[in-house]
Amino acid sequence: MPSIHSDITCEATLGAKLTDTSEGIGLSALFHLQAALSLTEGVGANQINAIAVERDRSMTGPTSFELDLVTLAGFEQGVDPLRNSAIFNSILAILIRNQATSSGDLIVGGASANPWTAPFAASGAPTTAKLTLKPGGFILLTAPTVAGYALSGTNKMLRLETTSGSTKADIILFGRQTP
Repeated sequence: MPSIHSDITCEATLGAKLTDTSEGIGLSALFHLQAALSLTEGVGANQINAIAVERDRSMTGPTSFELDLVTLAGFEQGVDPLRNSAIFNSILAILIRNQATSSGDLIVGGASANPWTAPFAASGAPTTAKLTLKPGGFILLTAPTVAGYALSGTNKMLRLETTSGSTKADIILFGRQTP
C-alpha cells in the first residue's frame, strides 16, 4: 500500500521587539513576519506525493558529497521515510540545515555534473551558484506551483561540502514523482 502524505507544513517566522529608553522615554516597536506553506497529497499546486529525509549527515573538511535529487542516490537511506522507493520529478520544498554543533560551514550547490539549477539565478554558471550555511544556519526554499522546482537528467545534483571543521547536515525534500 502506498504511503499517504498528510499534515505537511513548511513555516518560517521572524520576530523582534525593539526598545529605546535613551531619552528617558520608553519607545517600543514590534515586527513579525511569518511565511507558511501547507501541502496535501497529490500532483497539483501545493501538493506532494514524495518525501526524502537525510538526517545527521557527517562531513569532516575538506570534503563533499553529491545527492541525486531524482533517484535519491547518495542519500544514506535512498528511500522515503516509510521505506518506499521514490523518483522525484520536482521539488516543492527543501530544507537544508547545518546543525548548531557543527564547527565548519556547509556550502550548498555547485555540483560538478548535472547541477540542480532550478532555484539558482546563475544557471549560466551552475558550478559557481553556491550558498554558505554557518553552524546553526539553514535555508528553506519553497515552490508551491504546479511545476515546483523542476528536476531532470541534467538538472538534478545537489552538492554539499565543507572546507574545514566538522559538519552535520539535515536535508528534507517535499516533492512529486510521476506514478
